[in-house]
Amino acid sequence: MKKQLLIDCSFIRDVIRNTSLALYAGRLLLGFRKSEAFEVTVIVRKGYESYIDEIAGYEVPKIVIDGRHHVTPWLPVDKFLGFVPFNCELQERKIDVVLSPYYFDCKFFFPKKYHHYVVVHDLFLYEWMKERMGKYKYFVWRLYHSILNKKVSRFISISEKTRKELKQMEGIDSTVVYNSIPFDFSIKEEMVSEIKDRKYILDVNTLDKRKNTEALIHAFSQIRDEIPHMLYIKANRNFVEEYDRLMEIISNKNLAERVIIDCTFRSEGEMRCLYSHADLFVSPSLNEGFGWTPIEAAILKVPVLVSDIEVFREVTCNRIPLFNPHSPEKLAKKMVEVLNNPPSMEAREELAKFYLEKYSLKRQIDQLTEMLLRNCS
Repeated sequence: MKKQLLIDCSFIRDVIRNTSLALYAGRLLLGFRKSEAFEVTVIVRKGYESYIDEIAGYEVPKIVIDGRHHVTPWLPVDKFLGFVPFNCELQERKIDVVLSPYYFDCKFFFPKKYHHYVVVHDLFLYEWMKERMGKYKYFVWRLYHSILNKKVSRFISISEKTRKELKQMEGIDSTVVYNSIPFDFSIKEEMVSEIKDRKYILDVNTLDKRKNTEALIHAFSQIRDEIPHMLYIKANRNFVEEYDRLMEIISNKNLAERVIIDCTFRSEGEMRCLYSHADLFVSPSLNEGFGWTPIEAAILKVPVLVSDIEVFREVTCNRIPLFNPHSPEKLAKKMVEVLNNPPSMEAREELAKFYLEKYSLKRQIDQLTEMLLRNCS
């Protein structure tokens, strides 16, 4: 008899929609669809029902919540008690285990009988909160989270790097289950007019300062006369101030005709086109929880460069060339080197096959299933 798995996607709202976190949740739903061990129900905010079905690829059974699903308007208390208004539905559905795909935006923390598992992607929020709070408020915030942590049955980290950071920050051990990067190769490319008949270097990321986009722009400016390429940065507008700052740098360096920062929504077909036709993919990030965009590029057989940081060495398995992210000069030299001497197609195909197997959806779901069954039984 199948166990009842509840996946809490209440963290998905406009600010999260179409981000890697939403895609992560969608892949979990897709992976568990044909599970022989679990039947899945999802918690979703009212108004996001169709979006959940879209990212999952099928119509998912749902518990829909709205403003009435609050015991109190004060969030710190509601995290403990917010599940109460639909507790009867949880019991009717005989929920055995709960999985929250994004720990830091968990809306609900469930009683022990529901075996609540949470996924930790990174610990950037600690740094962010420390910068914006005084010592006293930060201490209270940390204490509050330590209390919440006691309600969690098991923590899951998406990389060994995140596992070590969680252990260091909270004294909590966790199990590493890598992201999956499933590919639907039947998706048809949709042409992006900005790249038609043009050579380009690609980066796909947010404009958070940790992503180090400025260093990539400086590196490109040093080699613009040596190469015919433009620099295409696919981002979003969640970081408006940083976007304005980067656009000013581009203007001051007279790169407006050669550098594009694209913050528009792109369909899967357009994203496939952007990836597939790049001559080089560069990820200059200074900090990541996993960092799957360079892996996606490698799967599509694009030459890739990544910054020399711990998590990239881990998830790329040291199979992608590295560069010093603090030196635009060294990055510039490396880009010219790869553009002039790209890896053979045979080497790219071998690398793509390796990553497809290592980060398959089946492997991720098998690991999660074994863990969830072991404890909820």
